[in-house]
Amino acid sequence: MRITKSLILILILILFFLLISFPSLVFARVTPEDIVQEKRATYEQKVKNYSALNQQKLEKLAKDIALVNKKRTDELENIMIAQGNILDEYETRSAGPSGSLRINKNSEAIKNARYWITYAHEAVAYQAAKIYIFNLSAEQNINNDAVSLINQMAGELNSSRTKVINSQKTLEKTIND
Repeated sequence: MRITKSLILILILILFFLLISFPSLVFARVTPEDIVQEKRATYEQKVKNYSALNQQKLEKLAKDIALVNKKRTDELENIMIAQGNILDEYETRSAGPSGSLRINKNSEAIKNARYWITYAHEAVAYQAAKIYIFNLSAEQNINNDAVSLINQMAGELNSSRTKVINSQKTLEKTIND
């Protein structure tokens, strides 16, 4: 019994001295905001050394990219709202006199369609929230850097669009079955 108490006391003392002698470590989660801020700081550091003409060119390109992303995601958002409204109307019309769905299969199909519509809607919202920042390699490569960023955005927009199309197909299948 005494050995156990003395061993515990020694371990506590060792832990106490370790805590005092080493500064406390703080582990933090990296957030999307942290990543954007880091990219923006790197971008601003590099662009400071660019000519005024190239700085203006980059500023205009950044605004154009943000505008295209907003326009496309707004279009996808409107499609998602329409899909949700269609599914809501279909669900209302599928309800029997007691308010419950007539067929259990119909209920499962509606749940599945709602899942895919929600999934696509979240993908569109995520795309709309993205902030595109140039990854500059050199001043003479501005056009290549811009094309690279535009291609990245186009690919990500296409991914969101594909999810919207898939939710549309699921909705059509639900309604037509």
